[in-house]
Amino acid sequence: ECATRVNGFLTGDGSEWFDLTVQDPRIAREPAVMAWLDQVKRIVYTVLSSPRLGFTLSKEAQYKQLVVFGNAPTALLELNRLIIEEGVSPALVIAAPVGFVHVKESKEELLELDVPHIALTGRRGGSPLAVSIVHALCTLAAGEQPEAKPERPSVERFDSAILLGHGSRVLGADRSMVRVAESLKKKGRYANVETCNMSRLGPHFEETFEKCVRMGARKVLLLPYFLNEGLHMKLDIPVKMQKAVKRHPHVKLVLGNSLGFDPLLVRLVEKRIEESATLGDVRNLQLPDEDAYPVPHGQCEFVEMLPEDAARWREVQGKDRTIDGQNDKLRREKQ
Repeated sequence: ECATRVNGFLTGDGSEWFDLTVQDPRIAREPAVMAWLDQVKRIVYTVLSSPRLGFTLSKEAQYKQLVVFGNAPTALLELNRLIIEEGVSPALVIAAPVGFVHVKESKEELLELDVPHIALTGRRGGSPLAVSIVHALCTLAAGEQPEAKPERPSVERFDSAILLGHGSRVLGADRSMVRVAESLKKKGRYANVETCNMSRLGPHFEETFEKCVRMGARKVLLLPYFLNEGLHMKLDIPVKMQKAVKRHPHVKLVLGNSLGFDPLLVRLVEKRIEESATLGDVRNLQLPDEDAYPVPHGQCEFVEMLPEDAARWREVQGKDRTIDGQNDKLRREKQ
């Protein structure tokens, strides 16, 4: 509504709605000041300052004027008086005087009046803020708003969101992921947020997905709580999901993006580096007993790949990404 009013000023004839007179002869003798004032007449707003500074607005202009206060709460009080006693009706009042004397009182009085206004309550304010408000309204009125960014898919579209971690033999290893899920729940923007793990102590994806379905979910998002795009992302997780969703043809299950790269992650890593400056040497760490974390039956411990094996697999996978590599792979599979 305020932008629409400003648009009227942009498209109208400034001489009809703007009338600024200079009472102080010292100002009238300054060519540079008068030239500036002449330019002001072609701008969409005027600053009504204290009468002591030598500026007044004609009563005619006050009936259709956009009036802006960045200082001089006494001038705002005077405009309030004109509105109450003489029926002055500005098109819009922007009230942002700053300071202590009469600042709060002048704004509070304006808020009670039946005139369009934008007011910064309390003692805060100032000319930069007042001008910023006007510039924002001019931008809206002129239709020069920054191009809106396309809306990103929101978890709000899903009945449930599941954060999927890797899993560990250490009880509570996923507590950070759980805290993230709890924080998301507290925001109140998401219908339901759960956590699970691919393996080890769980809870596992299958049981968590079934829980969401029992709660009535018809569209579920699985968000891998992973940084890297490894085999879990490419194969293991999609296989698990496809098996689970076969039992529920009425449910849509979506595999979201991993955490991957984000500028926010760079800032987080910087923070962790700075926090690590006070940590001691690794030789001083007290390590737990390995027997406290036994390997479950039928599973294996973490096994490192030897450097020469890693180099060979990198070469093979690099070839497989080419057309010739894909043909070689098909031939090997047939053999």
